[in-house]
Amino acid sequence: MKSRLIAILATLASIPCHAEIEWRDFEITSYEDKPQFTLGNYTCGLRAIKDPQRDRGESLELIVRDENMKEAKESFTSSYGMVSFAIDGDLLLIKYGTGRGTCVRTEHVRVFKIGDSLTKLGEFPVSYWHNTAGAAEAADPERFEATLDLKREGTSAVLSITYPQASPERPPDLAVKIGP
Repeated sequence: MKSRLIAILATLASIPCHAEIEWRDFEITSYEDKPQFTLGNYTCGLRAIKDPQRDRGESLELIVRDENMKEAKESFTSSYGMVSFAIDGDLLLIKYGTGRGTCVRTEHVRVFKIGDSLTKLGEFPVSYWHNTAGAAEAADPERFEATLDLKREGTSAVLSITYPQASPERPPDLAVKIGP
């Protein structure tokens, strides 16, 4: 009986698990905005950093603390101070924007492994603009956002990024293995 239970548990552990990515969205508009939030087993803080090259709230620092109060930090910029975070196990995903203006801002995702520090594992575009009206018409382009899926496979994970509609501006779909 005991060996049968161990065999069942071993089989269940080897089945890939899909995790819908649950994003926490923030918009930092002043140096006084310092949200604290919990993601998984981590306590996180976000704050604006003064940067004469950027508009207020666009230079940001994320602080991640584990239950032992070990702290890891990551500084980055995001247009308009808009940013989203997700944590799955020991993986941190930061969704941030680049570009300012009408039909310009695109989003990217950085993936980090959380440990004594944040180890960057990759960076990927997750939105793009495309003029769907055709070359003859002067229309504003449409914004397309990718679908992200994170699938755990033991100690590693696969991040799948799928983009809608084919166009020359469209990045290729990706399936990126993260971990050993």
